[in-house]
Amino acid sequence: MSKTLIRVLTAAISTVFAAVIGYLAYIAVDVNKSTIQTVNMKPVTADVGFTADAMIFRREALVLKEPGQSCYLFAGTGEKIGGGEAFAVCFDDEKSFDDYIALTELKKRLQLFRSVQKTEAGSSSLRNLNSEICSLTRAMSSDSGQGGLYASGKAGTDLLLEKILARKLCLGDSLSVSLTADGLEAEIELIERSISGETYLYAENSGYFSKLADGWEQQITPDKLFRFSFEDYRTAVSVGALPVDTDRVVGKMLYGYTWYLSFCTDREHADAVTVGDEFDVIIHGGKYELEVSSKTLSIDGSEALIIMRCDLPLTDISISREQRVTVICESYEGFKVPSEAIRVENGVTGVYVLEGTQAVYKPLEIIYSGEGYYLAKASTDDRSKLFLNDAVIIGGKDLYDGKVVY
Repeated sequence: MSKTLIRVLTAAISTVFAAVIGYLAYIAVDVNKSTIQTVNMKPVTADVGFTADAMIFRREALVLKEPGQSCYLFAGTGEKIGGGEAFAVCFDDEKSFDDYIALTELKKRLQLFRSVQKTEAGSSSLRNLNSEICSLTRAMSSDSGQGGLYASGKAGTDLLLEKILARKLCLGDSLSVSLTADGLEAEIELIERSISGETYLYAENSGYFSKLADGWEQQITPDKLFRFSFEDYRTAVSVGALPVDTDRVVGKMLYGYTWYLSFCTDREHADAVTVGDEFDVIIHGGKYELEVSSKTLSIDGSEALIIMRCDLPLTDISISREQRVTVICESYEGFKVPSEAIRVENGVTGVYVLEGTQAVYKPLEIIYSGEGYYLAKASTDDRSKLFLNDAVIIGGKDLYDGKVVY
């Protein structure tokens, strides 16, 4: 075999060998990389407490009408009513009720026409009105394709009508607008003479009106709530609310801002609650600060009735009286570390953090243990400890401090 052929074969073998070594190294690195996963550290808060089936009670009074009457409400749920203010009108016959509804609509329409009659005529006003009408029609046309036209309701159509009527005035057609307004006045006067037998409902005291009555208003009042033993409360709740006479009940008035939360819980949770203490409580997705007003043990001491008080109004007075609530006993703030990232090296609990291409070991100070995670104390000045945005490694094998993983 010639020397030249030997040199060629040697070079070829060396090239193949180098390629194999390179490929194996690539596979090793790739496998290492594929098993590495990280999660960035962000501060979170863990609220620790217990849940309970609770009820909300306030100073409430049912609003009643006579049986068989039809009622027209001036106020909606959540609207504040002043003491002595009328918030509804009732009628003994259906015709008067229908006439009153028609009268209300006619008065709104007359107000619209009278407002339009105050429009200033002129070329500049006409240009502005043309532009506003075009904008409104385009918006309504766009909304109608998505069901939004119904969402805007009469407000949008009345505004468009007002602009169209004002444009007619600018074009000199004031006579038809005036005649229409005069006709509306005559029709209103005629209907007013035909309506009879109306009875107005007035608020005895200032408060908030709600159309939602559930029957608990007379069954459990705040005063009665504090007189209950544990067994009395449990019995009252099990009996349930009184039936609501829909032929008589119009709604209810809510007085003051104070409301009470009551629930039964076991002795273990009750022991964490002391009269006078304040707790954050999650109710219907909102967080409220309540003070413990009362704790009453059952006869056998295994359970307790807890009553809490809040002097700030609920954000939504129409929420259901019965609520699944969470009483927060403690809150912890730190970095949320997945359980699979925790490692013990030389008796020290910590995690590996990816810094560049190296795995760096950092000890942890665990402050809370949750389901599938730990909450670790966050450092703000020591980079040798867990720091904001540290990439904690939750994958990888055979890691050690300083190991190159990429």
